[in-house]
Amino acid sequence: MEKSKQHIRHVMLWEFQNGNNAANTAKKICDVIGEGVVSERTVRNWFAKFRSGDISLQYEPKPGRSTDIDDHALKVLMEQNPRQTTRELADKMETSQSTVCCHLEKLGKVCKLDVWVPHALSEKNEADRMAIATIAPVYILKRPVF
Repeated sequence: MEKSKQHIRHVMLWEFQNGNNAANTAKKICDVIGEGVVSERTVRNWFAKFRSGDISLQYEPKPGRSTDIDDHALKVLMEQNPRQTTRELADKMETSQSTVCCHLEKLGKVCKLDVWVPHALSEKNEADRMAIATIAPVYILKRPVF
């Protein structure tokens, strides 16, 4: 992924050095590589960087909280106490609450009744649902009519 972004940055630098503007550059890149590959805003940011004299193509993370967290560490922390809020988890992981939410979603977890549980049903849950689904129609047909 980083390698393809690096190539796009090379194209942006080339277009910048040839005097093209950010809007046309973004359109050209999206026309060739695919829709939504790069936004005009991203190209403008890179052009501003080039204009300041910095033509390095390496991405430098912005200061602040990291959005990169260890999913395994988050999972272990969450399983120790599934009733923790995302804010508590974020404080413990030293990241933002939205980052924790994204990573919990990626791990397949949802919050039900203030407890983080797997989004997918377990085999037992699926078996229980099947049992209820097969019994319910029979019960409806045999119940007494008043």
